[in-house]
Amino acid sequence: MKFTVTSNLSLNIAMTGTKGSGGHTVEFKKVKAPWSATVRVEKGRYPAVAIAPLDAAKKGEVGCEMLVDGKPADEDSGKGTGPSLVVDCSSAV
Repeated sequence: MKFTVTSNLSLNIAMTGTKGSGGHTVEFKKVKAPWSATVRVEKGRYPAVAIAPLDAAKKGEVGCEMLVDGKPADEDSGKGTGPSLVVDCSSAV
């Protein structure tokens, strides 16, 4: 499974559901896009990634795409400032 993130801003990214218990979260701080992560996920899991700008006062664009077995499973994108710019991608594996 692969997550890809695009943006013109610095980002904070939280990835959940990739291993361990359902509450397991891996955080990536001060990320510069483009960014991607490929992870092995057990069948039956529901991995997700949430992306937010590091500086919520800056206007910009954020996008994400999730591929499962090389096929598109989910995508999201947004433009704006502040909380409206948070995007997420998730899907059952």
